[in-house]
Amino acid sequence: IFTDSPNSFAAIDAKSPLEISIVGLAGVVVGTTDGGETWTYVSPKQSGMTEHMMDVQWSDTINRWVAMGNKGKWMTWKADMTDFEPMNISKTDYTSHTEMEIVGGKGLAVGATVGSLDLESKVWTLYAE
Repeated sequence: IFTDSPNSFAAIDAKSPLEISIVGLAGVVVGTTDGGETWTYVSPKQSGMTEHMMDVQWSDTINRWVAMGNKGKWMTWKADMTDFEPMNISKTDYTSHTEMEIVGGKGLAVGATVGSLDLESKVWTLYAE
């Protein structure tokens, strides 16, 4: 995709055969809206995210991509690779999560802790430490 990218990729998801997002180390995001004919590279400076992003999925509930990563950081953005919104999910849970699953309006995450992020209210619920 980008041979000059200094980043490693960690996760990929497809909203459709045409719309694909990839996330990786140091907050890198790469996406396509034309099935891979062209790719948009979004630097950490552009997205506002500098933590490693470990998983990405599309949410029909909020009509945005959702990525989660290290130190309790999550980020959402529109299908057209604009309007990036990085966020801290909790004031106390700064652990790293390695995998996420979108179920309804929640992003369920596992890693050092287990919890869920309500994608509309952006409220984090910790299930297990």
